[in-house]
Amino acid sequence: MAADEPHRGEAGLHPHLRHPPARRLVLQPLRGRRLRTRAHESGAYARQRVDVTAPTSGTGTVTVSVGAPTGSYSGKPASRGYEFTLHVASAPTALTVDAAALPRLASKAAYDSAASGWFFDPADRAGILRVKTGTKAEAFTVRATGTTLPAAESLPASAPIDRSGWSLVHADSQETAAENGAAAGAFDGDPATMWHTAWSSPKAAPLPHEIQIDLGARHTVDGLGHLPRQDGGVNGRIGGYEIHLSDTTADWGPPVARGTFADTAVAKTVALTPKTGRYLRLRALTEAGGRGPWTSAAEITLTGRPALVNTA
Repeated sequence: MAADEPHRGEAGLHPHLRHPPARRLVLQPLRGRRLRTRAHESGAYARQRVDVTAPTSGTGTVTVSVGAPTGSYSGKPASRGYEFTLHVASAPTALTVDAAALPRLASKAAYDSAASGWFFDPADRAGILRVKTGTKAEAFTVRATGTTLPAAESLPASAPIDRSGWSLVHADSQETAAENGAAAGAFDGDPATMWHTAWSSPKAAPLPHEIQIDLGARHTVDGLGHLPRQDGGVNGRIGGYEIHLSDTTADWGPPVARGTFADTAVAKTVALTPKTGRYLRLRALTEAGGRGPWTSAAEITLTGRPALVNTA
């Protein structure tokens, strides 16, 4: 399992990992102090890659490999302490960081006051292993040897994602003078409204166009629905498209899907390789009928499930 997660100026690591249906291994941060710098506020960040390996069942070694930081921002610390929790069913027989043994601490209070070490609490959610690595500046590896994984849990089924918490982050163009073509009309639950890019000005904005939406929380998304305008008009129907999902609007990464919609008014669906993120970006590359430089959309919907969220 692997994840890339921007630090965004945070003193603690915040990895978010995909979990296969057969196994629920939880790796999460404890406390982190946010460093609110001007560079961070403008979108600068650093990344670290986290790889986790574990047995598919039973007892064995759980390995957490943390890569060296890449990227920089004003105020980025040269080193930082890391804290993890792992959902396991038994205490490890040994726990090491880069082959050096970490001490086992006798209580949660002792763990909280220590700079490094580990503590296993069998009463916390059927087994929580807490790890403080101490300060690290480069890549490192944590190994929990001889620990037992919990019984597998099924992931929630995919379903339509509730849009009540969605909000508009950005639209490159919207018509608000000659009609109500505000971008929020693309996800308001009313097929009679729509997002339409500006057309009443002397020169309409050129393609491509895009809309960015905050889903309100992280979701694992596996499908997108698109309803073209339903008012009898045809201008702006999306032809070529790209779909992006991300945990930050500063780095969208490669699209999770691209293709071309037919020039019709019927609802369209796109199956996606499941991707976890909080932000959606839909880019309209062309107008389906080649009629002009516009984009329109009556409704945008998603299917998926909430991302796994764990509290320390």
